[in-house]
Amino acid sequence: ITNLTSYCPGEYTIIIANTNGPGLASAWWTTVTVKKEEPLGTVIHEFGHTFGGLSDEYPNGRNSTANVFEGVNCDTTPTCPKWQGIEGASCIPRCGYSNRYRSAEHCIMDDTSRWAWNESTSSYLIPVKFCPVCTNHLQKLLNLYN
Repeated sequence: ITNLTSYCPGEYTIIIANTNGPGLASAWWTTVTVKKEEPLGTVIHEFGHTFGGLSDEYPNGRNSTANVFEGVNCDTTPTCPKWQGIEGASCIPRCGYSNRYRSAEHCIMDDTSRWAWNESTSSYLIPVKFCPVCTNHLQKLLNLYN
């Protein structure tokens, strides 16, 4: 896939896979790959990894080690100094790992199970958005393109 995406113009590539196999959603460097049945929220979540360098916030049941990547949306300090001054940011235990902290109860980098199918509109609902810390970081990156 990486070899094929090298022919695509632009900085980021999103691949929609037409497969009946097991679930598929991943982000690798500047490429997002999702199964066509996945909700739009999955694409947004995976793009948060590639474009923003954001970490998963959903629990994995382990403690992190010193050599694990820590995105801007996770902090190792219980006072969360990384995002002091960002309006709406908090400091909540568990940002992927049990010994890390996240800035909000709900963020699209956290709970992918909340994306529900709406029968009346035949589309996925995305009630969870990026938290204030992720939004702030992504906005700074997008501003670089102005």
